[in-house]
Amino acid sequence: TKNLLATKQEFEDTKTTLDLTRIELVNTKSNVSDITTKLNHSITNYLASTTTETKLNSMKSTIVNLTKNVTGLNARTSGIVDIGKIPTSCEDLEQMGQKMSGFYSVKGSRKIKMVYIFQ
Repeated sequence: TKNLLATKQEFEDTKTTLDLTRIELVNTKSNVSDITTKLNHSITNYLASTTTETKLNSMKSTIVNLTKNVTGLNARTSGIVDIGKIPTSCEDLEQMGQKMSGFYSVKGSRKIKMVYIFQ
């Protein structure tokens, strides 16, 4: 009987410990699930910010290139002046300061003509 009581008490203690361990395990599982969710959210945010940073760098490069192009166009067209009449020749276009290659309208003897200037 003494042995039986000791075994019964040991069994009850083991059962209590097992119940506490089960509760602790459930709480740990819940914590791991929460941490996993937060980690996945953080990874998603990191990847999104990396993609955004890449896009911003690409846009910055595009803006720099466009600025260079505009600066070049401004330099090529800044010298254009009004000669007081409709141009009638390539010489008139040059006198006006036209420095860009392209098709231009000039006044012919009877009608407007298209000329191509190559610079």
